[in-house]
Amino acid sequence: SGLPVTLAASGTCSLAGNWVQTTGVGNCTITASQAGDAVYAAAAPQQRTFAISPASQAITFAPAPLGVTVGQPLVVVSASSSSPAGPPSTIPITFTALSPTVCSVVGGINTAFITPLGVGTCTIAANQVGDDVYNAAPQSTLSFGVGEAGAMTATFVVTKIADTNEGACNADCSLREA
Repeated sequence: SGLPVTLAASGTCSLAGNWVQTTGVGNCTITASQAGDAVYAAAAPQQRTFAISPASQAITFAPAPLGVTVGQPLVVVSASSSSPAGPPSTIPITFTALSPTVCSVVGGINTAFITPLGVGTCTIAANQVGDDVYNAAPQSTLSFGVGEAGAMTATFVVTKIADTNEGACNADCSLREA
């Protein structure tokens, strides 16, 4: 008929022009209607309902600490949350030590304070529960070495193979410099 179609939304969604925007978890119903005119009768309204599920979230650790030794003051480790389907959640990230003979954890919100206890590999787990809007994040882990007290450990990250930037090897090291 060429007559205009009118859309309406109900449930956990709204319309912005012809785009559906989710407003929460639950069911969204879109109703399409077409009025008649002198030639055509009105079309029967058509509805489509679909479920809106909680968004996924993921935990990303900040870079691992370097040069950690037994007996040094607290080491700080942090992590953040992200979601491919929306803004990051504000649900706190909690931390646990998976290697309790090497390190222990006292957690803050999205930050953990690590006490190095013994020589070895310290592995920290980060977890984030879900809520009405977000699913629980998969557990993420971070591992770093803990050396003997007083031991100096040097770690250089090779960022390029080219033999450039002769001199001090800071954050940008060639293979030769490292």
